[in-house]
Amino acid sequence: MTMSLENEKSKTLKLENENSLLKTTCVHQKHLLYVTTYSHEELKLAHEELSVAHDNLVLDHAFLTKKLSNEETKTSESSSLGAND
Repeated sequence: MTMSLENEKSKTLKLENENSLLKTTCVHQKHLLYVTTYSHEELKLAHEELSVAHDNLVLDHAFLTKKLSNEETKTSESSSLGAND
């Protein structure tokens, strides 16, 4: 009888240890999921900011290219007018 009780105590202790380990693992997994989700949201925001910055740079580039082209046209017209005088 005592041997049987000792075996049951041993099984119970083993199950309690396994349960504790599983609970700890679960807590760690929940924390990891939270951190990963938070990081994902941060990356999404950074991506949106970079996308807006990229769009603004594309617009600035187009504006400056047009302005430079207009300046070159004016310079070219001035040069050709001055050469005819």
